[in-house]
Amino acid sequence: MKNKILLVLLIISLGVNLYIFGKWFLTEQGYEPSSEEKVILSEMVQKTVESEDYKKIAEK
Repeated sequence: MKNKILLVLLIISLGVNLYIFGKWFLTEQGYEPSSEEKVILSEMVQKTVESEDYKKIAEK
């Protein structure tokens, strides 16, 4: 009886862990930019902040 309960708990634990890892791997990992993308994004932000249109909007 104990072996069956332990086996069920092991299967449930493995299933939950695989679900959590799969969720992280497929969704959350894809949203983190690489180091090259971080450089490009920072340059884009800098150009946006320095633009005349942004300065006009910021004044309002």
